[in-house]
Amino acid sequence: MSEGSTHTVRQGECVASIAAQYGFHPGTIWKAPENAALRELRKEPHILRPGDSLYIPQKSVKYVSIMTDNKHRFVRSGVPEILSIQFFLNEQPRSHSQFDVMIDGVSSSSATDGNGVARITIPPEAKRATVTLTDTNEQFELKLGFMDPVTEIAGIKGRLLSLGFYHGVVDDTDSADLAAAIKEFQLAAGLTVNGEVDDNTRRKLLEAYGE
Repeated sequence: MSEGSTHTVRQGECVASIAAQYGFHPGTIWKAPENAALRELRKEPHILRPGDSLYIPQKSVKYVSIMTDNKHRFVRSGVPEILSIQFFLNEQPRSHSQFDVMIDGVSSSSATDGNGVARITIPPEAKRATVTLTDTNEQFELKLGFMDPVTEIAGIKGRLLSLGFYHGVVDDTDSADLAAAIKEFQLAAGLTVNGEVDDNTRRKLLEAYGE
């Protein structure tokens, strides 16, 4: 293994936020050969589990030849990140709806597209967002980077909670409430209703919730 260090993932972190902390492009860390096993396990760099070990490569120096007495602009790639949220009303996309968003104390305004999707630029290290639909004054509080992988019970619960099928505590404990929520989701998704999280159920959860 080449020189570098290991970062232990904490709750609320993802590859993008960790890369920003160490001064790297997210892809540089995620695609490092030393992180191959983690890539195979998690699949998605935006959803890690607390306790995961992420290899941080050693920084290298890049030299650029420029002319003196001129102005030069250097842009950091990988910043900002994009947060995508799709809004529905009575199962119909809320197209072209105006919204206000507050990201870690910084506010902005925009509108959803024709499919009801809001695309919001966020700093990689952002932790919280509040989205308010201005026509109805509905407010949505978002914790960024806190969703566990879909391979974990907490990740299943978190997605079912966001989709309105589960209403309990999001933790790693199996329960009758979780089994009932899984059955309800399976019924709605047209899957075999057995209350178990099989590969088809996980795949449908990813489709319904997004990565």
